[in-house]
Amino acid sequence: ALTGTTQGNLILEAQVDEVLSMLREGRVIARDMRTIKGRLHEMGGKWVVKYKKKLSGLLERVRARWTLRGDRQLPHRDYDPDNVYSPVATKTSHFTIFVLAVQYGLMLFCLDVSKAFMMGPIDKPGIFITIPAGFKHVPGKLPHPDFCPFGEFTTYELLCSLYGLKQAAAVYYATVRALVLAYCFADGSHFTVSPADPCVFNHGNILSNHYITFSTHIDDKFI
Repeated sequence: ALTGTTQGNLILEAQVDEVLSMLREGRVIARDMRTIKGRLHEMGGKWVVKYKKKLSGLLERVRARWTLRGDRQLPHRDYDPDNVYSPVATKTSHFTIFVLAVQYGLMLFCLDVSKAFMMGPIDKPGIFITIPAGFKHVPGKLPHPDFCPFGEFTTYELLCSLYGLKQAAAVYYATVRALVLAYCFADGSHFTVSPADPCVFNHGNILSNHYITFSTHIDDKFI
């Protein structure tokens, strides 16, 4: 119904950007079904479209996410049922950071990580997903070199986490934790995890000039 309309063109443009970014950023890789050994199980998904608006109410941009269907995922085959949850910082941790910032005159930042659940590498190899709707090969036509290089036999192997994946939150937290703890400052020091909250990371002493603390609540960060 939206084909040929301005809204339909904006949605299509957002979907093309999403699929191209999945391929070019190495989140998925196109594979030939005929070369895959064993039974192939493809995980399906659906398009989730959101309209980002300015404060004035005018449309800023259209965002499309290919989201995997959680109801089609099976434990042990597609994910580890013991590793699907991610801890989040408590309200007490957030409020403590706010109080410290006010009391000691510290700079306070709020960050939002874009495409957060697409950052971490997949924790289970051999997961395949269907070609996103609208990009599958149409019989009788030449295969698209980017989307379907193997024509009707094209499938996507998942290399990174995607939205809708059961373990997406757990993979993201593990990725962020590993990156933060591995970072080394010029003096050789590192971040440490708060013993009171696994989602609060600290560096330095609050009375020094090089104190950093931040909490993480999924893709939101208070620094």
